[in-house]
Amino acid sequence: MKIHEESDLYSSLDPKQELLSEDVTQYIARNYLDKNRSLKENYIIHIISDTPVNEEKVKKSIVEHYTTEQDNIRYELKKLTVKEICLGVFGAIILSIWLYLSARSSSVRTEILSIVGWVAIWEATSIVIMARPEIIQVYKTLEKAVNAEIIIDITGTATEHQDIG
Repeated sequence: MKIHEESDLYSSLDPKQELLSEDVTQYIARNYLDKNRSLKENYIIHIISDTPVNEEKVKKSIVEHYTTEQDNIRYELKKLTVKEICLGVFGAIILSIWLYLSARSSSVRTEILSIVGWVAIWEATSIVIMARPEIIQVYKTLEKAVNAEIIIDITGTATEHQDIG
């Protein structure tokens, strides 16, 4: 990634210049996070600047951005866990009531209980099978971004880059 000056990395709405700009986060997502999800080792992020930059500040901003995203993912996982447990318990209770009532009589209400119970169980199962693994994969990808080696090249000698500034 090529920048003209350090301020190109930060949001124009951030006077302290600590929050990465949307252009930078999209560039990193497009070229590292989305493209190389299956990569086992951590990323190496090259930043080429025409002017000197505060390397520690840049590295800290990148780490803080992806750490915050990881915190958001952890929160989403907690919400999913609560949802899957509630749906599973609700489905089990409804199906238990259905079994009890269907042994005594067969009616439309008992069939509705059956459908509601199985839908709740299916929703809980789909969270475990489909949603959770995808979110965990995103979390692991963000972990690689947090641990990325960030190389700042002031001389402009790195080979691959894209001008974002």
